[in-house]
Amino acid sequence: MIVKPSPETPFSVLALAHLAQQAGFAKGVFSVLTTSLDNTPALSEALCRHALVKKVTFTGSTRVGKLVAKICSDGLKKCTLELGGNCPFLVFDDADLEQAAAQLMALKWRHAGQACITANRVYVQKGVYDEFAAILAKKTGELVVGHGGDEKTTMGPVTTERSLDKALAQVEDAKKLGGKLVMGGKKLQGGEGYDQGYFFEPTIITGASKDMLIAREETFAPVLALFSFDTEEEAVKQANNTSMGLASCKFFFWSSPWIGAVLTWRQTISPRTSTAHGGSSRTSRPA
Repeated sequence: MIVKPSPETPFSVLALAHLAQQAGFAKGVFSVLTTSLDNTPALSEALCRHALVKKVTFTGSTRVGKLVAKICSDGLKKCTLELGGNCPFLVFDDADLEQAAAQLMALKWRHAGQACITANRVYVQKGVYDEFAAILAKKTGELVVGHGGDEKTTMGPVTTERSLDKALAQVEDAKKLGGKLVMGGKKLQGGEGYDQGYFFEPTIITGASKDMLIAREETFAPVLALFSFDTEEEAVKQANNTSMGLASCKFFFWSSPWIGAVLTWRQTISPRTSTAHGGSSRTSRPA
């Protein structure tokens, strides 16, 4: 097995290779090839085209995923693509709002929004919309943003500067289209060591609509938008109104006295059923 990690985040894969060696893997069974961002296209194509490579997996953007699939097709190589998501998170009137908010906090903020299955679009039924927004804002306001090595930190930075630019663009777009900035919305700079990384305030936007960039793009940053809905059918339609798949979450009262919390690994969700599905998507995050 040969792994080429992202040049922006190579250390986790190198650590995995170290653990594999400690576990007794023979040399060459698990190999890691690191490279710069500039050299990534050439190295990746060479790996995909090499005669000894029989299977290729890729996690990344739709644009690059299409290139990988095309190159693999030249040699009839097996290819698996995991190309991101735009996870909807549905909260119904009868949900336990405290528990739903607690789960959303863990799903969205603990990695600063940088996971393909993180909640991106939060749909809240109108009867509890304001209450849920207030609960979420209170919990989010207690986050401590800082270096991951600091014990007090509960949310770290994003990986790249372009993630900051994308977050700012989504916030400004939402504001122009009528969204209300409840909290956050800015880069963190200056004190508390913020100049040593790419830090962004945890951001909550209410009054979100389907026309906003945040409804159509994978955010990959600590920006969260709350959409409202009236009926279950409307919620399902809005949640499925995306070119991306991968995961979805629903919170509702299932049977007394506990909450129904369903994490659905599938491209679409239906009003009544939630079943396991592989981590595939129709398309994925843009370039």
